[in-house]
Amino acid sequence: MGANLFLKSSFEPNCAKYMNLYSSWNERKKSFEKQDETLEADNARKLALKYLIKAHERGYFSDGYGDGALLSLFGLSWWVDVAPLTDEKGKMSPKNIQFLLQELKSRKGLFKENLKFVKKDDPTYYMKQWKMLRLLLEEAIDKDEAISCSL
Repeated sequence: MGANLFLKSSFEPNCAKYMNLYSSWNERKKSFEKQDETLEADNARKLALKYLIKAHERGYFSDGYGDGALLSLFGLSWWVDVAPLTDEKGKMSPKNIQFLLQELKSRKGLFKENLKFVKKDDPTYYMKQWKMLRLLLEEAIDKDEAISCSL
C-alpha cells in the first residue's frame, strides 16, 4: 500500500510498450518452471522484472505511507497534505502540482537534515525518490496536465 501518482500522457504509452514484454517473459518463466528448468526460469524471471520496472519508469511515482515515506522526510503526509490538493476523482491540477512542488522545495533543508537519521544505504534511495517525484511534478507542470493520484 502507498501513494501512486500517474501522468497519463507519459505513463500509458510507456507502460503499454513494456507490459507486453513483461507478460511474455512472465509466461515463459511459468512454462520453464513447469518443466523444472530452473536456470531458464530464473533468467526469464529476471527479464520479466526488468520490463516491469521499465513499464513504470515514465509518468509514474510510488511512495509508502508513514515514517518510511519520502514525504515524511519533508515533514509532510500523503493523506494530510497531498490528498486535499486532489479533486473528488483523485486528480491534482497543474496549479496544485506547482503548489506541492514549491512546498517540497521550500522544505529541502528539512529533507537533507532528516536524511542524516535514515539507515546507511537509504539516503541514496531517498535522493533518487526525490528526483523521480520532482521530475514527474515538473513534467506535469510543463505539459499543463493533471496528475492522477491514488492515495
